[in-house]
Amino acid sequence: MAKGYSYDLRLRVIQSVEEGMSPKKASEIYKISRKVIYDWKQLKLKTGDVKRKEGYQTGHRRIIKDRQALAKFLEQNPNKTGAELARAWPDSISVSSMNKTLRRFGFSYKKNISSPKKKSKIER
Repeated sequence: MAKGYSYDLRLRVIQSVEEGMSPKKASEIYKISRKVIYDWKQLKLKTGDVKRKEGYQTGHRRIIKDRQALAKFLEQNPNKTGAELARAWPDSISVSSMNKTLRRFGFSYKKNISSPKKKSKIER
């Protein structure tokens, strides 16, 4: 994901526009889009500053972050499938998220109870 423009650049662009430079000219000089300049002007009107947003989630949300807590949970629930583990986990988590988390932390919980065993070529 691309990083936002620096605070210093934002201040210089807004200062130039406030001093009378057109947004079109400022976009050519600073090599940014006019939409960004208009967005920064709106942000300054709303908040009084042009600082970028911080503290919001980027990327995938990690529901289970603590490996030790997961290991302890698995010790308490040793014979459950991924679906059963997802239902038993204290927070709301989907079955696919539980299975991805198990794989990410290196736990294998593949259950093939109903599938028949493969026959060797000799037995066929």
